[in-house]
Amino acid sequence: MGRIFGMLTGGNRGANLGGLSAIFRDPFYAWEARTYWTWQRYLVSYLLLAGVWSGVLDLAMEGLAAAFPVGDAPEVAFAVLALLCRLPLVALAASATALSIAPERAAGRLEQLILTPVEPLRLLAARFAARLKGLALAWVLGAVPLLVGAARITDAAAWPGPWTGDPATRSVLLVVAAQVETAAAVLLAGAVGMYCSARFASAIWAQATALTVSVVALPGLLAVCGCSVGGVFAGVMSGGGPVDYWSVCAAAVSMATRATIAGILAWVIWRRAYLRLWAVFYLPQ
Repeated sequence: MGRIFGMLTGGNRGANLGGLSAIFRDPFYAWEARTYWTWQRYLVSYLLLAGVWSGVLDLAMEGLAAAFPVGDAPEVAFAVLALLCRLPLVALAASATALSIAPERAAGRLEQLILTPVEPLRLLAARFAARLKGLALAWVLGAVPLLVGAARITDAAAWPGPWTGDPATRSVLLVVAAQVETAAAVLLAGAVGMYCSARFASAIWAQATALTVSVVALPGLLAVCGCSVGGVFAGVMSGGGPVDYWSVCAAAVSMATRATIAGILAWVIWRRAYLRLWAVFYLPQ
């Protein structure tokens, strides 16, 4: 795992932390997680998520299933559900990481860290992991509205081909694919937040930019890429066959495409965030 961190940081000196386990054993990570994720922050964040997800459940049970004719586009209905469940997690991840470095730069406390033995990679990795730690349980709980929504949509829909045989398996497969995409999107939002926090001295600018990019720009870009690849896949594979069946397969391909692109972007942006923070530490203006 240490090699992965070397790749993330471009092989720069001090980049090897000895793997992911070193981060979670780091007292600096434990202190960051305990300081940021207070019970008040947990309460507010999870109440926000509960409110959004309850609305998503109502939409799945009532409005969304009726908005799409049962045999026409169940995969589109599920994609809308997954997006609505994902956006609050993405927003919380971007907001949390955007406030990891910029406030200390604005308050003049970052200079004190520069004078300590704490390396920029250790600071970045510890705060990145600590700020996302509180969202791990939320990511797991996010499968509940997706399962209910998938069961509601797929049971009512006339899915073609082998998908009609087992609605439970169909729903679980859709939810697993959506959860993988959500994890990639949260990591990407966290990387964007870290970069903005290292890039801007103003906490307001860092948070506003991170939220705009993570909640508005990147979901649109990923949706276009996923739909394009999924559409090409459906068009090539259908070949005069059952188009509805291949549209279902294309939905899975679209989710896999978005997750892959999000993972690559997270890798690139996280590395840029490290290089930006390294410059702040060792190349002061």
